[in-house]
Amino acid sequence: MDYQTRLMNKQYELSDTENELANYIKRNSKDVIHMTITEVANDIYTVPNTVILVLV
Repeated sequence: MDYQTRLMNKQYELSDTENELANYIKRNSKDVIHMTITEVANDIYTVPNTVILVLV
């Protein structure tokens, strides 16, 4: 199952920060694939743990 499908299946469970992260990833998908988890987290002012939870 790809990321988009997994996200759609659990979007109603996401916190505001997780939802913001998901939207950021959608908007910047071409850049995000070249970024570290820490860089993504810093861009939306959250911690790397949040990025991992949304991506897994």
